[in-house]
Amino acid sequence: MAVPWWTLAKAVPWSDVIEHAPAVVNAARKLLKRKPGDHAGGDAGEGTTTVAVPVPDAATPLTPAELSTQLHAARTETAQLRTQLTDTQQLLQELAEQQARALAQVEDQRTQLNRLRRHLMAVAVVAAVSTVLVVGLLVKVLG
Repeated sequence: MAVPWWTLAKAVPWSDVIEHAPAVVNAARKLLKRKPGDHAGGDAGEGTTTVAVPVPDAATPLTPAELSTQLHAARTETAQLRTQLTDTQQLLQELAEQQARALAQVEDQRTQLNRLRRHLMAVAVVAAVSTVLVVGLLVKVLG
């Protein structure tokens, strides 16, 4: 039997989602606003130094100073990319944990719903039997 979307939406632990949403949104905004030249942990423009390294022609030999500059720029960019990757991994981890909590809540709600259905069926059977007994007693007393 397919579960209606509304039932799933009601089963989501919205209090947890709302509680963790600001941190997730802030982290996502930080990742989206970050530019390749930005340093980790700082906003754009705060102490960022981007070295514009011209792409040399393959036929032109590079001097040791140019090689050193390019190596430094490459190392800086690699460090920034590692930081961005770490931030992205942390955000994905938070989202995965939040989704796992939501799925656990959905499973708990499904289990509770099944338990309530069984109880409702038992109550319906008891009510039907009670109704039959009351009607039988009324017929016997009045008849």
